[in-house]
Amino acid sequence: MPSSDRTAAAGFAVQENYDSQFGVYEADHNSAEATSFDQGHSVEFTGADGSHYAEQDFTSYDHSAAESDHVFAAEGSESYDASEYHQLDALQARLDSAFASATEINTVSA
Repeated sequence: MPSSDRTAAAGFAVQENYDSQFGVYEADHNSAEATSFDQGHSVEFTGADGSHYAEQDFTSYDHSAAESDHVFAAEGSESYDASEYHQLDALQARLDSAFASATEINTVSA
């Protein structure tokens, strides 16, 4: 078993990473248009004694338009990182100390 797997399995080193990116874009376009065109001709007549005559011509034109635009944009990022190597460092120091005392040579002369 490699040493990196052994330390992770023994719980001496913990590392966490989290990353999130997001983007929002919204665009709306609305338009409306209306046109009205009317033409008319009216004739009026009253007969017999007091003749009456009337004539009427008319033209009506109406045009309207409306537009709207909407744009929304958002962008973001998140990140998280954690590592706990202090337990691994303490273990390494203990192993170094034990190794140093185990390899010490004592020469005693009598």
